Amino acid sequence: MVSHPSVTLQVVPFKAGAHAGMNGAFTLLRLPDAQPIVYLENLDGASVTRRPGNVAAYEEAFTDLQILAVGKQESLSMISKAIKEH
Repeated sequence: MVSHPSVTLQVVPFKAGAHAGMNGAFTLLRLPDAQPIVYLENLDGASVTRRPGNVAAYEEAFTDLQILAVGKQESLSMISKAIKEH
């Protein structure tokens, strides 16, 4: 899948320390002709938020994660190394 032009894979290394992604997974959906939506899933169930303030917080978290993450090639190398070690 990483060779597909619409897929970007980035890994946030442990050395990055605490970050917004540690609070739990989220999916930020940006659809044509629609406001962004955040999908959240946890042990209790799932929820969707469209509130602009909430969505903005997740957009900021996503941008922060992109900044902390290493590039595509280094990410692939980290994954390959982890597979070999385990």
